Amino acid sequence: MATLEDVLTESFKQEVIDCAKEKSEYARKSRIDKAAHDVQTFVQTYEEQDFYGEWSQLIVALGKILKDEKWDRYLETIQSDLTTKFQKDAFKYAVQIYQAAVSGDEDTVLARLKYLSLAVTTGDENEKEVMGKVCALVNEALRRDIMIKLREKEYSPSQNQTQSTSNVQNAERAHPISGDYLAHESSDSQITTKPEKKKRSGRPKKDQQEKWLGDALFILKDNPEWSDTKIAGIVEVSPSTLSRNQVWKNARKANKSGGPPRGRVIKDRNDSPCVDREYYDHDKDSDY
Repeated sequence: MATLEDVLTESFKQEVIDCAKEKSEYARKSRIDKAAHDVQTFVQTYEEQDFYGEWSQLIVALGKILKDEKWDRYLETIQSDLTTKFQKDAFKYAVQIYQAAVSGDEDTVLARLKYLSLAVTTGDENEKEVMGKVCALVNEALRRDIMIKLREKEYSPSQNQTQSTSNVQNAERAHPISGDYLAHESSDSQITTKPEKKKRSGRPKKDQQEKWLGDALFILKDNPEWSDTKIAGIVEVSPSTLSRNQVWKNARKANKSGGPPRGRVIKDRNDSPCVDREYYDHDKDSDY
């Protein structure tokens, strides 16, 4: 018979596990994904609704999460893929709204949104038409384009490599013959260093697979049109490794066969990342 002490001990262990899960990479991405989805899908549902007031609150909430996760550092460098100055300026205006959101300045976010709304209704017909185009570009950037750019930056192999190189250089300056560095004596009797070669394993370990596969599923959910090669490059695995993964093949199959384009990324009973079961069930007739 279990004693009260045993029950409390098990309860405490479960709380520790739950706390660890909350702080995991999966939970962090889920927070960003949910906040971004709230901004992207927000629409006016009734006539008297304070649309810009409520939307600005959602944008500021997303900005706070981006700051907490340090994604805000990319806002200075992201640019629109569109070519004209007119389009680039509209994207930059949207980025400035995000920067105000990151700083928690809801008043500035609201003022910039309302300015666009007012500009569409003032001036002659040509001016209104131009401002309508500006509003459409800013709206698309706020809802989708900026987050796509931030994800590309966060998951970019070159970005990760730059950070890794910087960390190695800092460590080498502080401890020139410690860690993974071996001391070598050159011809002029000075100590030089070079990185020790590390063995490569043919297949990622389970915990590593959970990380890159979870990242890949998150990217696919927002960018179903991207190729396996592009997504594999972002999560730093070979295209063949990604394309042979059964969970990944199921996700691709769901998109091609008319499954819902945005399923919930969850963990299955083996604690591996996957998309909601309804997303993958192709043996039954789909309700979608």
